Amino acid sequence: MIHGATKAGSSEDVATTLLESKTQQSVSLSGKTRENSGMYLLKNRVVYCVSVFIGMLMLISSPLAAQEARATLSGTVTDPSGATLVGAKLTLSNVATGVNANAVTNGQGEYRFLFIDPGTYKLTADATGFKAYVENGIVLNVSQASTIDIKMALGSQSDTVTVTSEAPLLETEKSDRGAVLSLRTVEEVPLGVRNPIELVEIVPGVTQITQRYDLTPFTNNGNSNYAFNGMNGDATENLLDGAPNDMLYSGLNTIAYIPAVDAVAEFKALTTPFDAQYGRNGGGIISVVTKAGTNTFHGTAYDFIERTPLFANSWANDAAGAAKSTQSLDEYGYTVGGPVRFPRIYNGKDKTFFFNSWESYQQATNLVTGTSVPTALQRAGDFSQTFNSSGALITIYDPASGKLVNGVWTRTPFPGNVIPAGRIDPVGQALANAYPLPNTNAAATVNWQNNYLGQNVTTYDFHNVLARVDHVFSDREKVYVRYAWNEQVLVGNSNNLASLGADPREGSKTNNDVVADSVTVLTPNIVLDLRASITRWTLNYIPTNWGLSIVRNSAFPAQR
Repeated sequence: MIHGATKAGSSEDVATTLLESKTQQSVSLSGKTRENSGMYLLKNRVVYCVSVFIGMLMLISSPLAAQEARATLSGTVTDPSGATLVGAKLTLSNVATGVNANAVTNGQGEYRFLFIDPGTYKLTADATGFKAYVENGIVLNVSQASTIDIKMALGSQSDTVTVTSEAPLLETEKSDRGAVLSLRTVEEVPLGVRNPIELVEIVPGVTQITQRYDLTPFTNNGNSNYAFNGMNGDATENLLDGAPNDMLYSGLNTIAYIPAVDAVAEFKALTTPFDAQYGRNGGGIISVVTKAGTNTFHGTAYDFIERTPLFANSWANDAAGAAKSTQSLDEYGYTVGGPVRFPRIYNGKDKTFFFNSWESYQQATNLVTGTSVPTALQRAGDFSQTFNSSGALITIYDPASGKLVNGVWTRTPFPGNVIPAGRIDPVGQALANAYPLPNTNAAATVNWQNNYLGQNVTTYDFHNVLARVDHVFSDREKVYVRYAWNEQVLVGNSNNLASLGADPREGSKTNNDVVADSVTVLTPNIVLDLRASITRWTLNYIPTNWGLSIVRNSAFPAQR
């Protein structure tokens, strides 16, 4: 099932203009010069029109709107008197990757940096006749739109005014509200299971409408249905690196792919009101951003284990006088990221970066659970000891005795509430005998309910892979491609019956998720962002044998 494919294009004014001359000069051009100038303007106009046309075409043909997970930084540059500075040059540098973005203030002294990856940055500003301005420690989070106004000081450009950003930046350009869960929060907050989506419940106003026990990273419906401020949980949208990360499961909107905890850079839970770019949903938004490589090699390796001696015994086991059930869990994996380097061939410092994560989840559960099976008397047709919870006998009527008595259909009970042996169908007899005999609850009033305790054995084999490559061609062009895949293989039984009546299940859930993104500065005041993504989620759960082995291997009589 192909859930959705998106192609999104957007162009935005980067509020950049060139310094206009304040003096008028008269220039005489030769015929050849005028011709070359005209051809140059014509070519520029053609390139501009074609670029705008392509961008508009992508917008018109896009089935889904683009939803941006990167940050925006803007502001105004002024002199000591408060007058705006036109033509001031600014550079925003990513501390981890060394990647730079450049901007120039426009006629109102405004600047803007668009499509900035979350991270820590350094901002520099230069203008003739003023000291250089440097601000360190600027932290930009997912989907953040912040403002930094700069007041330049008179002096030589060789002199520098350095500022260290301490307080979090305010968002003054967008109306949406939410909570950002940083990398430190993701890595250090204890989790019941290794699942980053669990953290959304610490955001004020967010609750899971249907509390689930299965919050493992491969349980799609268990990690969905989060309600924001009382809104419909089914209306919550999931984004991964700005691309839709939803699919339909049992007719409900659910999350498709859940990355490993160590592969998440940060994520944001967006409440209301929303920015205009979010138009696909009526609830909240969970926007997750994956890690990218930097100029420094980083990696992790881990193994989380659970073993039977570490568990307390279950209530069901205690009630049955049974020992602890055998259980085990191994969740292990690694992450690695850094610059792409091939000795003597290529050095990707400040240009090309990679990140890769892999995780395996191996779990075996062996739980004792209860169910109801026919008693020995019931298998022989004797229902003289079959009572309801009030202690009243449940009467068994002879189906062949029905007749009208004074206009009322009346049946006759079997004598003693016992079905004669000759009246029991051999197929029904074989079906009843295929169930195991009761092993508990014999002395209870309702001794034919929850009278069998058995082992419920289930194994999970789950693998999760994520790979990302970022490349910077120049300060005018950058791209990234990210691929994610996971697969869960299940072999188990949803109840404790080993033969007839068992609910055996085996099969797999597989997810493939790809996103490619390109940011291009077309002109000094137009930036084009193109993104394409596809999510393909498949489910293939089937019973192991649909009960056919019982028909083949049991003592069912041949029926013709």
